[in-house]
Amino acid sequence: MELPPNPYSLYPDLYNAYNSCLQLERRQLWGVHEEEVAAFRVPPLLNLSPKVVGRCLGQTLLNAPSDNGRNSFANDINSCDSLGKLASLAHLVVQGMIRIFYNPKGRVPVELQKHSPRPSFTPQAERIAKAMKEPLEESNVKTLVQLRDNYRCIISGTVDIVADEGSLTKWNKGEPLGHTQLGHIFSQSTIKDIGDPEDGPIEGSEKTKREWASAAATIIERYAGISIVQELNGSKIHRAENSFVSSNNVHQLFDSLHVAITPKGANQPNTYQVHTFPPDRHEGFGVPTEITLTDHSNGLVPMPNPRYFELHCICAKVMHLSGAAEVIDKLLRDLEEIDVLAVDGSNATQLSFALSMALNREVAPV
Repeated sequence: MELPPNPYSLYPDLYNAYNSCLQLERRQLWGVHEEEVAAFRVPPLLNLSPKVVGRCLGQTLLNAPSDNGRNSFANDINSCDSLGKLASLAHLVVQGMIRIFYNPKGRVPVELQKHSPRPSFTPQAERIAKAMKEPLEESNVKTLVQLRDNYRCIISGTVDIVADEGSLTKWNKGEPLGHTQLGHIFSQSTIKDIGDPEDGPIEGSEKTKREWASAAATIIERYAGISIVQELNGSKIHRAENSFVSSNNVHQLFDSLHVAITPKGANQPNTYQVHTFPPDRHEGFGVPTEITLTDHSNGLVPMPNPRYFELHCICAKVMHLSGAAEVIDKLLRDLEEIDVLAVDGSNATQLSFALSMALNREVAPV
């Protein structure tokens, strides 16, 4: 979708940043700067045209979750003094933000009740008390999140059939019934490379991976105010604030960025607007246009963090509104097929370029 006219005439820094995006969008080819662009991007990124790069950066600016995030990203754009650096910044948006949420193949399903059709053989109160002792253990998170979400997909309302059979919840006529999974907003696979600050110095490919993961974590913190290291690193990825019950269908749609939710505002706590991509596919996807989350644990288990859902939705919007969905899908397949993170660290400059050059600040040690 074409970028709208520049809405930032009263804000010079924002205006200049967005104008750079509009200028990129109007370019048909990289032209004489092709060599420069190629020097700062890994080969698969050459699939991103100037138009897609401009729209990707422009939509990221327009959809920022806060004024601070928008001003920070505008500064990132304005710090890029060449097309190559703008392309690298788009690379960081694609691989550092969108890739955290986008998983078109879907994750390996982890059904909430998979061992016994009658899980109530272990008293529910006993299982909950045990889970509360180590709430970051994945199996314990399942127990706690199921309780909080009443064994129902928070988006479609699908009741878990095994929980119904085990008398952990009661299916009501008119409710969809099926199998559910434990969903994560931020995925574990894209967070794990950040590492633990106590791991000590590392070298080679692991060092390169950590540098790249740190670059991604930094732009997320500056853009969305979410600290990956403090909030989601290690076992914290399983915290209840990052987890929710999901039907199998919604889980796949959520991971492929075809369904996303955004909070409606502080005056409507735990109420979310449901977005579909393409738009207005709610009926086809089997999801409502609005949901209100309810805590069935009486405050025992924290609710999902609305900031996480908001960033997930922003990435869905950027991906689809920039016209980059098909290109990004191919890009991510290509990145799986090549050794992007060279063992000798030769790609470190390209992969963390937006931090050292475009973002104009070093990565804090992690």
